[in-house]
Amino acid sequence: MTNLLTTAGAAPDLSSRWASKLPLQRFALGLAAAVLATAALAAIFPQLLVDQGPYDIDPTNAFSPPSPQAWFGTDQNGRDVFSRVVYGARASLFIGIVAISIALFLGAVLGITAALGGRWLDLTIRRFIDVLYAFPGMVLALVVISVLGVSELTMAIAVGAASAAGYAHIIRAQALIVTRSDYVAAARALGHSPARVLIRTILPNIVRILLPLATLGVGQTIVWATGLSFLGLGAKPPAAEWGAMLSDSRNYVSLAWWLTVFPGAAIAVTALSLTVIGKSLQARVEGGRVG
Repeated sequence: MTNLLTTAGAAPDLSSRWASKLPLQRFALGLAAAVLATAALAAIFPQLLVDQGPYDIDPTNAFSPPSPQAWFGTDQNGRDVFSRVVYGARASLFIGIVAISIALFLGAVLGITAALGGRWLDLTIRRFIDVLYAFPGMVLALVVISVLGVSELTMAIAVGAASAAGYAHIIRAQALIVTRSDYVAAARALGHSPARVLIRTILPNIVRILLPLATLGVGQTIVWATGLSFLGLGAKPPAAEWGAMLSDSRNYVSLAWWLTVFPGAAIAVTALSLTVIGKSLQARVEGGRVG
């Protein structure tokens, strides 16, 4: 009886605690959406946010600290850091989106084929995925870059290929759950062809988990790409790309703190916003309620 009363008494506390978090959740989602909308605007129409080019040099104005004239200060060549951060959104988001598209495509091909291809094919693909897991992601990305060369596109391909194994594992697990569900069994019992069952029943129930994965993955791949650029394996200076900006300014940290703080903040805030939105989408897909 005591346990029942304790449990019953705890329910209102848990409900009120959850309700108290809803305004904070709404605020976080709204803020994350605003950040991503701004990043998208900067990537597509940067000239609407800045009137100065990212490569305009003014040596007489080098290493100027943040001011009303240069919000984020200037770099060693007198280039406006705010302008470079704004224009850098295009390259960084391009790398993140292309990389996650490659990772999800490869992961979907491997995962769905493993789940639907029979025991031996499933075993073979799972062993292949295990081999990919054996390599640290960054090492695998370095191997791909060493083969394809250094550029923004090859960096996106490298990050996508290195991330594919994890998504293949997730998609395979989801595909197995779907193929063993009652509605798939009912579709087969109605005499639907295997192709129709795959296209009309199985794939839609797998695709619904890809949007949260993609949203979360873009932020992760941007961080990965930043690390590669910092190592000199991505966009090359003077490219207006956040990782390249960090790499280019690392020798001036003690002299001009703003050269690393603002590109780093852009990376962190964008990745965090994508994570917040991705977690919200994931909760909705899984049936959770998000304010």
